[in-house]
Amino acid sequence: MYLFCAMKRFLLFGFHAFFIGFLTFPALAQEGELEEPVIVYDPLFWKSELRLKDSQCQSIQQINSEYYQLIESTARNSETSQPELQEIAKEGLAERSQKIWGTFHTNQKKRWVKMWSHQYGGL
Repeated sequence: MYLFCAMKRFLLFGFHAFFIGFLTFPALAQEGELEEPVIVYDPLFWKSELRLKDSQCQSIQQINSEYYQLIESTARNSETSQPELQEIAKEGLAERSQKIWGTFHTNQKKRWVKMWSHQYGGL
């Protein structure tokens, strides 16, 4: 029973995160060039390519968890309007991106930019 509840909570949480990301990504994509790349996707998917250390992975997991908790708590608040929710998610995503970027070493930053540019045609 507990496993089912935990799985249901995880899926609901993932849905909220996907939904908010889906709503905010077009807004971020239109903002133009930034000094630092916006890390929209989870770099843990490319752990081996980026040569992330276990400590970096743990930091990124913590950063992701904080972001998703922000989204979930904001989405649960019935007083939050859709535009407010989008703005909070957009600001949270930018903060998440900066924190993740800060966990990378110089060579990892170069790898991320090169990989992203090569696979997805730019930042």
